[in-house]
Amino acid sequence: MSDALKGLCNPASLDIFSTWYALGGSQSPPSLLELSQLPAWLLVDIRYIYSVIGEERDKAKEREKHKKAVKSSIEKHKRRSRR
Repeated sequence: MSDALKGLCNPASLDIFSTWYALGGSQSPPSLLELSQLPAWLLVDIRYIYSVIGEERDKAKEREKHKKAVKSSIEKHKRRSRR
């Protein structure tokens, strides 16, 4: 089983989520009635998928923050060495 599927109750959840997202996803969220009709395993998996997305987004922000800090440090060093 691929790493992307390890935390899922049902691997089909990833296909369901991908299709839902491609068709507008959170721009047109399901109603409370629709949510109440989803199987519990799918709800658990959707929460899991969103948590993974959030973690990856946080990691990307940290990498970007680190890149900016390194770039800033290099530019400061260059300015000092020109003096």
